[in-house]
Amino acid sequence: MTDVKEDTKKIVRILLRVSSDQQLEANGDLSIQRKLVVEEVKKHEEWILDSKEYFEGSNSGYKNSVADRDVLQEALRDAENREYDILLAYKDDRLGRRMLEIPMYIMSLKQFGVDVYTVKDRLLTPDLGDVMGMLKLAMQYGMAEKSSSDTGMRVKDTA
Repeated sequence: MTDVKEDTKKIVRILLRVSSDQQLEANGDLSIQRKLVVEEVKKHEEWILDSKEYFEGSNSGYKNSVADRDVLQEALRDAENREYDILLAYKDDRLGRRMLEIPMYIMSLKQFGVDVYTVKDRLLTPDLGDVMGMLKLAMQYGMAEKSSSDTGMRVKDTA
C-alpha cells in the first residue's frame, strides 16, 4: 500500500531569470533569487524541490516573446510530459512582462497540471474557467508591460 502523504507531494521546479550580465555576479540578483526560492520550497512540507531548474541569463522578459524563449518552451514541454507540478519563481516578472503572452503561457501550464507560484506574489494560476482570475492575471501583466515600456522611454529620453 502506498503512503497517502507521499502521494500529495508536489514536485517543484524553479525558474530563474536575470536581465543583465551584472545580475549574474556571485553576489548579484541570481544568487539572491535562488536562495529565496529554495527557502520558499522549504516552507511547504508538501513540496519537493526537483534537481532540474530553468534559467535564463541576460534575457529580457519584455522584449522577447514566449515563443522565442527556449527555457519557457522547455518548461512547457516538461509540463506536457507531466514531469513536475509547480513552477516557482522569485517574482511574477521573472516569467515575463507581456500582457497577452504570459497569462496565456501560465494557463497553458495549468492545462498540463502545473501551477505557477512566486515567492512575492504567491499563486498566480487561476483555475481553468475562472474568468475573473484570468482577467486579474491579464491586468497584472498589462501593468508589468506598461512599467517596462515606461522605463524604456525614460532611458531613451535620458540618452
